[in-house]
Amino acid sequence: MSPNADNEMFTLLIEWVAKIPLEVIGFDELSFQALKCLLSQTYSTQGPFVTPEYTIFRHAVIQATHDISEKAIPIIESQLPIWNELNKIQEYSDNESDENLTSYEQIRPVIKEMLSTLLPFIDFRRIEINILADIIEPLQLLPTSRLLDAYRFQAREKKSLPHMRGIPLFEWNLQWEKNAKGSNLLLRENNSVVESIPGGVNTHQNV
Repeated sequence: MSPNADNEMFTLLIEWVAKIPLEVIGFDELSFQALKCLLSQTYSTQGPFVTPEYTIFRHAVIQATHDISEKAIPIIESQLPIWNELNKIQEYSDNESDENLTSYEQIRPVIKEMLSTLLPFIDFRRIEINILADIIEPLQLLPTSRLLDAYRFQAREKKSLPHMRGIPLFEWNLQWEKNAKGSNLLLRENNSVVESIPGGVNTHQNV
């Protein structure tokens, strides 16, 4: 296979994986090195990407933990809520046991060392400042300078960057009531294309 063909296949593979939420990829299905490759190639992507930056960080930390000790994963999961539960930040911090904190401190230096190779490819400016301060900073996995860069950016801009790199990938499932959409219009392509029926308006439009 030619180098050009190899590069094209590599690009297609990156684009394909970028459209899969990291939450559904098993830790034994994507190696730490493969995760680094994905993040480095998509850091400034203008293509579709479906995983929020916070979830990227969470996945990276748990991936590193998985490579150290699978038994330690619940400890990390107890400190890094999933994306949909970030509104329960206080609840997570209040529920930490002394045993969990002690166990975490034992593995933290190794996680921090492994994570250091991925940090240049995680954009903390995309993570809201309260999440940085209340969840990520207490883990003591990031250099102070990297946190300060994110804090300063958000203080200056008064907001974080969009929480997801690239462009969002939405799945539309339009359900139109016939009388509202008009009798001369049809939905095709899994409800993503509006098309006129014969005798109606001679056009179609993606939605």
